[in-house]
Order: sequence, then C-alpha cells, then structure tokens
Amino acid sequence: MSRVHFEYTKSFWKEFPELKIIKDFSLIYNNDKSKDKIDSSQLMWAIQLCYHPDSLFYNIPNKEDLINKDFLKKDMVWSKIRHLVDLYIETTLSEAQRSMIMWEEQMRKRREFLLETEYNIETAKDLDTMGKATFGLYQDFDRIKKLLKEESTKDISRPKSLSESGEI
Repeated sequence: MSRVHFEYTKSFWKEFPELKIIKDFSLIYNNDKSKDKIDSSQLMWAIQLCYHPDSLFYNIPNKEDLINKDFLKKDMVWSKIRHLVDLYIETTLSEAQRSMIMWEEQMRKRREFLLETEYNIETAKDLDTMGKATFGLYQDFDRIKKLLKEESTKDISRPKSLSESGEI
C-alpha cells in the first residue's frame, strides 16, 4: 500500500475501501453490526499497527498485548485472526517487505534458541558455529532492508519525463 498511514481515528474502510473486495475482509466488514463499522475498522487498524513495517509498533516484541490493552481495550486472541493478519501481509506488503518479515521472524527464533540453549561441553561447538553464522545472516538482512529503502523512495506514480530522466 503506497499510501499507507496510521491515522487510526479514521475509518479504516474509508481509508482503504479496496480491501473490502477481498472475501475475508468483506466478511468481517459485512458482519460488523457496530455503528459505522467501528469494530471491524479497529480490528484492521490493530493489524496494520502491529504488522506493517512502517508502524512505530512493528518492532515492539509485545505489540499485540499493547494494542489489545491500549487501543482495542479488550483481550483479543490474535491466533484466532491469524488468517486475517496473513492475508493483510500478503495483500498489502511488497515482496521485499514480506521477505523482511520472514527474516526478522527467523532471526527472532534463532536468538531465542541461542538464549535458551545451555552452553556446555556438548553444545559449545554448535552454539559457537551458530553465533559466527549469525553475522552473515545479519548481512543478508541488511541487504533486504536496503532494498526496502530503495523501494520506498522510488516515485512510481508517473513515468519520468525526458528532461527528468536526463535524456534531453
């Protein structure tokens, strides 16, 4: 979504009406009996606030808990709407953004594994090898982030004129 923003006080459905075309999003919209579809709008804002890489909440480890407590003001079970989160990611993020999310998740799991594995004579060699390999993984991750930055700075709204491209 090139026009992504986080103005959560506005109706998500008025800001991004084209998402209602997708069946699963349409179902939550159409089944929402709240005034002005505020419940489903807040749900979609919660997903965007947690899972869009440009959100200030994106890098917070307990972002879902914070959004539940401070934004939704209820205890939503995120595993029950995981299909909506996945659909949001697939339909609104670029391939580079999805790759970044995958890398971040793998790095998080790797970090947790390394922290949870006891360092002893049986595990030392494997943990040391994994620790050394982590540097290369972070280099790959940095390449993805650079690609994302390049992608976000491109102006794809219109083709460049001949004078803008330097051809005349």
